[in-house]
Amino acid sequence: MNLKELLTNITQYVNEYINNYFKVRGVFMSFTSEDIVPMNLIRARFTKLAEDVRSGHEKIVTRNGESYVALIDARRLDYYHRLEREHIHLSLLEEAGRGWDDVEKGRLMAVAELRAKYKRGGPRKK
Repeated sequence: MNLKELLTNITQYVNEYINNYFKVRGVFMSFTSEDIVPMNLIRARFTKLAEDVRSGHEKIVTRNGESYVALIDARRLDYYHRLEREHIHLSLLEEAGRGWDDVEKGRLMAVAELRAKYKRGGPRKK
């Protein structure tokens, strides 16, 4: 198996895992009118709102009638951040695979040519 096939397999696996994770946990969220809270009611109802959020019912806080912020469970926020990092890592792996394909096919360019092509300056200052 070459690098490109490996990267494709990893990407497919991660996408399937993420989709299944959301399906199994019912994460595809729908909001009701009870999940939309005006800013001026937050202080008076914060404890109840926090308990609702912890039990899986995210809240949208509005300000002047428009969405302003969201209240979500900290565990879910951590999960979203992990997903974001995984996405970055997969993107870098895919880019490395494309770079390797370029090397294998002889699509190479000298640094000076690359800088000229993108009109970049000289060497970086340290």
